[in-house]
Amino acid sequence: MQLKYVTIILLLFSPTLCFTQNIKFTNKNIGRKIFQKTEYGETQSTYLGKIEDKNKKILFYVIKEFRRIKAARVYHGNSWLIFYGPDKKFKAQYHFDMPNELPFKLNINTLYFYNTDKKPAKLLTLIIDNQLPKQIFNSSQISFTQ
Repeated sequence: MQLKYVTIILLLFSPTLCFTQNIKFTNKNIGRKIFQKTEYGETQSTYLGKIEDKNKKILFYVIKEFRRIKAARVYHGNSWLIFYGPDKKFKAQYHFDMPNELPFKLNINTLYFYNTDKKPAKLLTLIIDNQLPKQIFNSSQISFTQ
């Protein structure tokens, strides 16, 4: 029984257990959703695109991911924004409470979010340059840290 809970905790918080290894970092896969089921839940990963420097050298690949893990009789969900380096190795991840808080698009190094706290929803943007931010804000009240 304890092994089951240890596995669930690892699946929830370990960036090395992300299911993004099935995503090919190519332009034709931008926006493509990959679903994976495991014994303990399911994961939906979406490749958002890449962040480049001024010379078009790739700095980061960006994935958004929603994980739903079964714990006893209920499911627990976690949303992540994950960054990989040009070598396709994990660099950073940001935890979000709900999947609708994740960015919906990446275009020219800019992440696009909806602030659903506002009615009608307000569009927010975040430009990513050479360094990843310590915190990501997608509303005036919520911040997400690495």
